[in-house]
Amino acid sequence: MRGDGETFPFHVRAGDFSKLFTKLLFYHVELGQKLRGYFFAQSARAGDIKSVAASVNDRVDVHTLTNVIEVATAEGGDRRVHDQRLQRLPHGIREQRFLWVTDDRRKRAVVVEKKGDLPVAARDVLNVLQCGRNHIPLNNLAIRDSRIEILSTINYKLTSMNRLIVVSNRLPFALDSTGEELWTVTPAAGGLVSAVEPVLRERGGIWIGWPGIAGEIPKGPLAEATRDAGYKVVPVALSETERDEFYYGYSNGVIWPLFHDLQNFCNFEPAYWQAYKEVNERYADAIARCSQPDDFIWVHDYHLMYVAQALRERGLRAALSFFLHIPFPPYDIFSKLPQPQRLLRALLQFDLLGFQTRRDLRNFLGCVRRVMLDVRVVPRRELQLVRFEKREIRLGHFPIGIDFDSFENGAMSDGVAQRSQQLRANFPDCQLILGVDRLDYSKGIPERLRAYRDALERHPELRGRVVLIQVVVPSRVEIPRYHEFKQRIDRLVGDINGRFSTSNWLPVQYHFRGLDRDDLLAHYRACDIAFVTPLKDGMNLVAKEYCACRIDEDGALILSQFAGAAEQLKTGALLVNPYDVEEVADTVLKAFRMTDAERTARMKRMRRGVRDENVFWWVDSFLRAGAKLVARTARVATRRGAPTKR
Repeated sequence: MRGDGETFPFHVRAGDFSKLFTKLLFYHVELGQKLRGYFFAQSARAGDIKSVAASVNDRVDVHTLTNVIEVATAEGGDRRVHDQRLQRLPHGIREQRFLWVTDDRRKRAVVVEKKGDLPVAARDVLNVLQCGRNHIPLNNLAIRDSRIEILSTINYKLTSMNRLIVVSNRLPFALDSTGEELWTVTPAAGGLVSAVEPVLRERGGIWIGWPGIAGEIPKGPLAEATRDAGYKVVPVALSETERDEFYYGYSNGVIWPLFHDLQNFCNFEPAYWQAYKEVNERYADAIARCSQPDDFIWVHDYHLMYVAQALRERGLRAALSFFLHIPFPPYDIFSKLPQPQRLLRALLQFDLLGFQTRRDLRNFLGCVRRVMLDVRVVPRRELQLVRFEKREIRLGHFPIGIDFDSFENGAMSDGVAQRSQQLRANFPDCQLILGVDRLDYSKGIPERLRAYRDALERHPELRGRVVLIQVVVPSRVEIPRYHEFKQRIDRLVGDINGRFSTSNWLPVQYHFRGLDRDDLLAHYRACDIAFVTPLKDGMNLVAKEYCACRIDEDGALILSQFAGAAEQLKTGALLVNPYDVEEVADTVLKAFRMTDAERTARMKRMRRGVRDENVFWWVDSFLRAGAKLVARTARVATRRGAPTKR
């Protein structure tokens, strides 16, 4: 690749890796540009890769992609491919031997050389370009049929950070007692674990959290289960009283309902705040014991909003970041919280605050302006800036994604395909509508059932031709309010089936249980319409998972406008107000009548967005913002002549 825009081929052969990399690096240095090369070789040896890595201080990036044999990328700037550029890629790719893609604003250029006459898909090119910003760990290379294949492309360039410390309410492992002195340790699932754990595993770091049991934590079982995790696990113990008052009390009896605009469900018991503070201080003690100067400390979710203030009170001056997974309410809702300024003051002790959506960020800034009169908000194009107590806090929105490839590949598997076909065979000549929710009043399950009942009443053409499969995953059933909520759902399901069922048609298939992964993917793949209508949700990953599993690029998504995912999926989803029963009912009919062509067009747009802004993009974008934060904190500490800790 030349600086003047010309292209020339690089022929990569087994044994030539080191030679080629050196030539390319020298050529770029001669131009006075800071560049880096990415290569693919059909039959390179593992030793060749290692020798190249050694020659550049283990900073070589190796990418493997079907039909693409060499990519060279300029250093600098964000390498994420924008949608408008991707849409131009397919034209001429099959005919040209070389593809030249440039972005003058970012001062970067990419050359892709095809292998023979094999076609290169636009998505393949996109994957290479997206991976261009990541360092691929060498220990994830494997030799298979004389070809090098990347087993993982998850490793983030955070050269300014020594370690990553992740702090969350729960550990990525759940500890449970099966009898006297008998314990089981089960790996936890979910978006946070799938996104963050590979980073910790590769970089090394610490995960601090509660293992899920009240009382004393046995050291042996947890240490044995996490011995090969690749990172250190630090458990935080809670007594039964602390679990009840911190977790069930303030976290889920005050913050959860209030932040979901359901203040009637709040229990503003004064003792809950004291328990919340004390548990957050215990987390802060664990962080202070484990942290070192220049560590990047990333705290997660509404359970731990007081941690930063507790750490500042202990003299820790390291960079602290926080991500809120649930929505942040507007001022008229937030102001109902007793002494709201104490929670805002605690959050403003972090250096970086991340939210799911622009709306959440706007709501937080609105509350800060109204409650914290000594705070100055400085609008910025990217990260917002808040000045408070001689400190600068950065704020941004970082919508969490899913592991798109994992869901898509799982949906393509033979086992899932067979289950999907069996599910469809059980309901011949019917369109299947799917609802999958945890048992929670924020998910809008009763409102959804009432809308479905209204649709069957007012639109007779739906009777006998649609089936709602409603899966409710048990959660917090020991809390009386949740038990009553389940009974309410049971009565609605019974009413609908009692009123509309026939000898060969049951309008609602109701399951109160969790689904294993393959069963869930089979439901996603089999059902024609996804019914995702929470009253309020930080993101709602079910909507994104459904799109990822629609491998035939069909299906319709009915989505609440109050779900965080609506901001990203609005180009293809049918957005509804979940409180408007008639609107939702009419939207069910609209989805039922939607043509195949419209479904395909809408699903393609949604899948593209879910694929591009996946869970690894989420981690990468947050940690890149954090890398700047750590560098700035280190510069400030150097100017002051003080360490970053204590």
